[in-house]
Amino acid sequence: MKTREIFELKCGFINLVKAKNWNEAVATYEKEFGIDRKTARNWWNWYKREICVPEVCFESGGKSEILTGKSGSAEKLQSLPLVVKGLRNVEFMGKVYNLDREGLYRFSVISESVRNLIVIRNEMSVMPILEAMALMQVHGNRDSMVKREERKKLLLSRYWISLTCGCISALTIEVLTDAGFKARSVSSMTVDQWNTYNNGHMTIEVFFPALSRWVFVDIDMGYIFMSDGQLLDCYNFWQCVKENRQPTFVALAPKEIDPLWLENDYSYTHMWRKIVADIPSKWNWYLRAFQTFGFNVHDDRWVYLASGRTARRVLEYRGHYATTLSEKAFVEKFYKNVK
Repeated sequence: MKTREIFELKCGFINLVKAKNWNEAVATYEKEFGIDRKTARNWWNWYKREICVPEVCFESGGKSEILTGKSGSAEKLQSLPLVVKGLRNVEFMGKVYNLDREGLYRFSVISESVRNLIVIRNEMSVMPILEAMALMQVHGNRDSMVKREERKKLLLSRYWISLTCGCISALTIEVLTDAGFKARSVSSMTVDQWNTYNNGHMTIEVFFPALSRWVFVDIDMGYIFMSDGQLLDCYNFWQCVKENRQPTFVALAPKEIDPLWLENDYSYTHMWRKIVADIPSKWNWYLRAFQTFGFNVHDDRWVYLASGRTARRVLEYRGHYATTLSEKAFVEKFYKNVK
């Protein structure tokens, strides 16, 4: 056989082992190609030795840094949850890796698997989790049908998870809660005429222990926001929208839109890329999507900041599970006596 033909057979055999099992793959290749068990074993050993190479990356600020392991022993990677506090070393594929920075570490075996780990220093370190969650999500819907309890498992074993704003916001809240942080769901909407695709947004508000205050976080877009040197909560951000006073966009991570984001066989990807092409475009979108906002209180009931015409529009659009409060009452309920 030609070298190319042998290589293609080798790759086909390896793929069949992974898709089926060793015995079935060997039997198939013995019957169809006359490949004996010794040759099959040599092929598999080549794959495990030459192709399945361990690689550990630290990802931050849009850059990846390959880490080098050393001999020794430490806590085993497979025994750890997604988020760990204060961990300094971890053992992976027989080597120990130093985790001297907060953030997202990806432990992969090339062509086989990836295992994500988010390292934080202490109970104040909420930002590394937010940055990692933004980095691991692309805007799409391919994983939206996965049950909520299964999505956290995907975070452990995927480079990216494809979810829309509501799904990634809910998942991020679960991850933060598991790690001991406080967060709450935010629903924002336009009070202009609704269409079928661009009426509002789902985000979160996270309590930053080091600041003793709530901070508005858009995991889906990948931003937090600042004005006058201060991180904004949802109420501050809404005030900026109301006054058309664009805040500073602080990126959590580089973001992508899933090119296979389909709804009813229509791809929104091209349209969406134009809508959020740059910061001015994004701000213009927020001016529509954040004209009012509310928090989930219990049993899928939402309380929106709205009065007058805005309150009437909220109840018209979402009245079956929404109530409204005036600005003063809303601030009193959700922002006074913050702990």
